[in-house]
This record gives sequence, structure tokens and C-alpha cells, in this order.
Amino acid sequence: AESLTPLAIIAGQRRGLAYLEELGPATDEEIAAGLGMNPSTERPRRIELVRHGLVVEAGTRKTASGRMAVV
Repeated sequence: AESLTPLAIIAGQRRGLAYLEELGPATDEEIAAGLGMNPSTERPRRIELVRHGLVVEAGTRKTASGRMAVV
């Protein structure tokens, strides 16, 4: 987190939000893969979007490993 600048965080949030707006609900795994982001970078950006009320849960579905994940 210390290596990310505020502008990089904002850019990551924008990328994630644009992805969801274009393609609809997605798991963290799908967002990270779709944007070519490290999941450890994508997940905190998505959590920030949730905290700001810009993203909400829309159900669940299986990940590549077969586990259930929130979309």
C-alpha cells in the first residue's frame, strides 16, 4: 500500500468501476483477470468502491477453483 500513490489508487478504482459498468457483476478473480491486475491490487480497490457505495453485492457464483465468491 505504501508504494501506491493516491493517483494510482484512484486510477485502479476507476478501472474497476469501468469494468463493472461495461460487463456487469463480476468476482474479484474475474475483475483482476479482465484488467490484467494482480488480485492483491484489485481487491482493495473494489473494497474501496464498496465503501463509497459505488459497488454492491449482486449474488454469488463459482470461481475457477470451484469456490463460491460474491459478485
